[in-house]
Amino acid sequence: RAAIRRAKKQKLAEDAQLSQALPDRLDRIAQSHLATGGPGFYAYYARQFDAITAADLRRVLDHYIQKGRPITTRLTPPNSGVEPMPQADYKQTTLNNGVNVFVQPNADDPAVRVVFRLLHGSVSEAPGAGALASQVFGLGNNRLQQRAQSVGARVGLSVGYDESVIELTSSPEDIHELIRHVHDALYDPAIGSDDVAVEQRLLLDRIRKRRDHWAHDAFAQVRADFFKGHPYAIPLEGDETSVSALTPAAIRSVYRSLQQAPLVISVSGDCDAKRVHHQMHTLFGSVAKQPPRPSRTIAPKVMQNSHSKTLKQPVAAV
Repeated sequence: RAAIRRAKKQKLAEDAQLSQALPDRLDRIAQSHLATGGPGFYAYYARQFDAITAADLRRVLDHYIQKGRPITTRLTPPNSGVEPMPQADYKQTTLNNGVNVFVQPNADDPAVRVVFRLLHGSVSEAPGAGALASQVFGLGNNRLQQRAQSVGARVGLSVGYDESVIELTSSPEDIHELIRHVHDALYDPAIGSDDVAVEQRLLLDRIRKRRDHWAHDAFAQVRADFFKGHPYAIPLEGDETSVSALTPAAIRSVYRSLQQAPLVISVSGDCDAKRVHHQMHTLFGSVAKQPPRPSRTIAPKVMQNSHSKTLKQPVAAV
């Protein structure tokens, strides 16, 4: 029982450390809204540790752990207690089309961070299309990447399996101009054939180099076997065959899907909340109407069946 109590404290400490900064807490709230329709997922997740019993742990142990090859990890937090984190003091606005915007001004932060989360990912696209769409985001005539680099800002699109994220970090002086560029790069993308060809070659080069790292290859084999028959089994970057077959039309198709996807926006840092809300209404309040998304009950998923696979290479830990 003492070990279980220590483990619960460690997990609560870990959860608190993941939300130390104000932008991280705001991003968690936005991510919860996108996935469940409400702000409470991460709070629910943390509360569930109190309900875990020795019987629950024994059931998970018997289901997942191969007792012949144990891996033991011990974490020792600096103190036994977890100080409560202050609540994120943010303002939520719902635009006319249903897009939720979360704004948390913080004059002590020298930058502004804007995160656009879209509920669309690579599982709905041709293998590798999301990765290539990320590479060409803001290139060409849109000039988003060029403008961001000229003022020392950072911006990028990341297409995951189930959701996509555009993250922009900039000084307060340049943030509003760059937000306009992000809007244009997403909803009016200038996807040139030359840019696609260059980024396609770079992506293929990264895919080929995966073979040079046996550990990465081993984990890819484990993932492919674990998710056999499911899109999660396919690497986000695709493979040589799938990426070589991609065309500019396929990339434009990814952007059309992103334009129709449910969207949440979070803004934190040294910003004027009224100006931010006005700009979001002007730019993102006129995009596709969000589909109705009732709040979903947060509940544990049924555990998957277990299985094992022997790799050709020795693996230290999986």
